[in-house]
Formats: sequence, structure tokens, C-alpha cells
Amino acid sequence: MNYLQILAEAFRSMNGNRLRSLLTMLGIVIGIISVVLLLAVGDSMKRFIAKELAQLGTNM
Repeated sequence: MNYLQILAEAFRSMNGNRLRSLLTMLGIVIGIISVVLLLAVGDSMKRFIAKELAQLGTNM
């Protein structure tokens, strides 16, 4: 089997199970978005805390 036949079989399988393929892609997209959002929130909280601690000064 060459790569073209494998790709054609994959598309036939996806076309045969449209709902399953759609739900799988939706799950992957939601997972990626949630990881990106969690990383962004974590980074912004880290920056906020560092800024607040810097405002306290060195004598506190």
C-alpha cells in the first residue's frame, strides 16, 4: 500500500463515520483551546504577582 491509498482509505473512513469524525475533531479543538487558555492565564497571573511584589519595594 502506498501513501495515496492510505490517505484515500482514511478519507473514506472519515466520510463513513461523519458524526464520529466531527465529534473527535471538536474534542481535539476544545482540548487545544483549553490548554492555550490555561497557559495564558497562568502566565498573566505570574506577571501580575511579580508586578505587585515589585511595587512593595525592597524595605517590606
